Amino acid sequence: MKKNIVLPVFGVLLIVVFSLNAQDRTLRFEMQHVTIDDFEADGYILAIGGGGEGTIGRLKGSQVIAVDISKRELEEAPDGPIKIIMDARDLKFLDKTFNTVTSFFTLMYIDGNDHEKVFREMFRVLKPGGKLLLWGAIIPKQTDSNQNRVLVPLTIKLPQFFEFWLLSRVWVGAIFCLIGLALLYKTNLKHNLRFLFLFIIFFVFAIFPSLPLGKFNYGMGIHPSPMCIITKPFLFLNAGRTVPIIFLSLLASILVLTIIGNKLFCGWVCPIGALQEIFNRAPLSNKLKIKLPFKLTNLIRISIFVIFVVIIFFTGIGIYDYFNPFEFLHWQFELFASLFLSMTLIASLFIFRPFCYLVCPLGMVTWIFEHFSFIKIKVIKDKCTSCNICIEKSPCPSIPSILNGKKIRPDCYPCGRCLEVCPEDALKFKF
Repeated sequence: MKKNIVLPVFGVLLIVVFSLNAQDRTLRFEMQHVTIDDFEADGYILAIGGGGEGTIGRLKGSQVIAVDISKRELEEAPDGPIKIIMDARDLKFLDKTFNTVTSFFTLMYIDGNDHEKVFREMFRVLKPGGKLLLWGAIIPKQTDSNQNRVLVPLTIKLPQFFEFWLLSRVWVGAIFCLIGLALLYKTNLKHNLRFLFLFIIFFVFAIFPSLPLGKFNYGMGIHPSPMCIITKPFLFLNAGRTVPIIFLSLLASILVLTIIGNKLFCGWVCPIGALQEIFNRAPLSNKLKIKLPFKLTNLIRISIFVIFVVIIFFTGIGIYDYFNPFEFLHWQFELFASLFLSMTLIASLFIFRPFCYLVCPLGMVTWIFEHFSFIKIKVIKDKCTSCNICIEKSPCPSIPSILNGKKIRPDCYPCGRCLEVCPEDALKFKF
């Protein structure tokens, strides 16, 4: 008789496969320690043998489709993934369906004569260039006819909330934010230096992750994108599934940076924001540059978000998926992503960060939190002569509200332009 026991031990799972028969009939393994790092995966993940302890489901939540031949094993698995009773030797999915297929300590339970069938099915449902991730134990051939049971003790450690902050995309982003904070605080951010940083930001956070540079490069991956961090949890909740912890952890890291310094993430990390600023600097006539009223842009942005929430809970359709420029950064040149990014960049020639002000749900959330920022643009009243040069030269609509000391003001993406052009040094990025 075989039985699986899953015991939570201070955030670590202890999984033991053992026999209730006599001890002398058991082949014992030494304790194996497995640390499961988070891995980047677009779309659904197929977890072969995803029942029982459901490790991949615990890690990636509702992004997982867990298949297992045992109904009981699937019932025991934690909620979150989609669960389907299915034989791994005969998967009922179309060819080239998944970008990622996993097998977590499953092959050891499958007859060796069937391994080839299972691998053929795995590769059949994988998309070209997809990833097959395997974890397993090698069980030696039986040498003692009396030992017909196996004891395999494992400790499996899954990433905890703050461990996602160790991803290179998070701490590299924090470094960029600190650099921007220092330049703005010292009022050393000149026009050309900011322009250079915009190109660096786009390269580091949009192009660099696509280069084959190993584990560090994986940690720079765009998934989940800044936009998906806000929108995907609603899709998970509507499906009655848990929100993967990575979404909550990455959102928390962005909000921490936003509270430290006014919209630091949006201004110094976001590659789509940087690309819009680059295009906005095209040498067009000032007559062609447009500053839309913030009340209008914010109304549109909030309305889109409300419509998104209503539609998703009534139909399960996420409307942001049709105009998400971050999807382009997977460099698969999908039609909707390519068209919307093109439209965004054309609009950016005339409007400062149009996607950020008119559409981006993360921009909306950070706009709320920037009102609680410790460090932000402030005016020194004794120095200000009301020349309004900062209003004229700055591309964003937030300067009038800053000068008038309004408590609620438009988004300020800390580009530093107002600090640079003020002839009286009356504007400071400070506590």
